[in-house]
Amino acid sequence: MIKKLPKQFVESLDARQFNGSISLPQMKQLIKEAQSEETARMAADIASIKKVMEDGKLLPADSDSSPDELGDAAYGSQFNHHYHPDGVFRKVSPGWTFPMNQLQQMYQYWHCGNQLQKICPMKHFHSVDVSFLGDSARIRLNEVKQLMEIIDKTASRNGAKPTRKMNMSSTNTCFLRGKAGLKIPTTTPTGRKRDIGRLKWSSAITYLPKEPKRRRVT
Repeated sequence: MIKKLPKQFVESLDARQFNGSISLPQMKQLIKEAQSEETARMAADIASIKKVMEDGKLLPADSDSSPDELGDAAYGSQFNHHYHPDGVFRKVSPGWTFPMNQLQQMYQYWHCGNQLQKICPMKHFHSVDVSFLGDSARIRLNEVKQLMEIIDKTASRNGAKPTRKMNMSSTNTCFLRGKAGLKIPTTTPTGRKRDIGRLKWSSAITYLPKEPKRRRVT
């Protein structure tokens, strides 16, 4: 601590070595100056780390960096990285919860993210970004990915190929062209017309074909 004190503190001690002690107001002022200098250095270090994170040059150690991130110099400016109590930077804040949106809203989240909260498109998420919520969040992320890939492929076949950077207009166009790929009935069992876009994404999962169970050979 003594070594970190500003030069004037040392000079003041030397000047008063044989002339009595430093007054309390003088001591407070010198300590305040030392703290201000240290705080400024810390702020500069934090700003430097944040800049590196925003530029996408530093990713969590256990994340698999995507080509989109590495190939786009402006990728980091689209969202924030958030520090979590376990020491990992993630693309969502510690208070984030997995969205249980309607299917079309989830498709928008997948391709456009949340601009208000500065969260990047979910298609850029890695498992580490949701791992703090437990295994269920990783399973949900895989389920959402499965749904979105079907919609994307169908939209591409129907003349609306999704791109890496999308706005709400192009996203909605792709959804309208691709939702048929999920093969969800357009009417309910009672004969009412079903709005597929307003169906919860978690409900849409139940309409996906199940993989046949393998018979155990005895």
